Amino acid sequence: MTGVPVAPPSHDRANGDASRPPGCAYASSLCTCTSPPHTPTTPRRRWHLALSHTVPSPGRPGLAEIRTFFAHPDAWGTGITAAVMTATLDRLHDDGYDGAHLRTLRDTPRSRRFYTKSGFTESGATRTHDFGDGTPLAQVEYVRPR
Repeated sequence: MTGVPVAPPSHDRANGDASRPPGCAYASSLCTCTSPPHTPTTPRRRWHLALSHTVPSPGRPGLAEIRTFFAHPDAWGTGITAAVMTATLDRLHDDGYDGAHLRTLRDTPRSRRFYTKSGFTESGATRTHDFGDGTPLAQVEYVRPR
């Protein structure tokens, strides 16, 4: 699978589009998928998407909280997710934050590896959170200084 950035600049918000809403970053690319059942002669084209949303941290003065960081599974391994994280952290730095923190589900090793690879470390703080279905899920906190 090869990723080819094709989003027009007005939609490629990870590249610094000033028209994006505050605290938001996203990127997309169109790829040509040649994995079965698609072959190099009959490729399927699809969009990959990753996005983030940040707010000033309500409990940690000087830090931003990354409330949402999402990448569609089709985007995993394409570099888009890392680009969105870099754009998010650059924007937070430019906005004067001393760093960022986030929470992720304890039992998601892929996301935990990604945050570690992105320079975050576990703070040791944990909590449970009910996302509305009545099942509290364990979360761990990660922090990254500027």
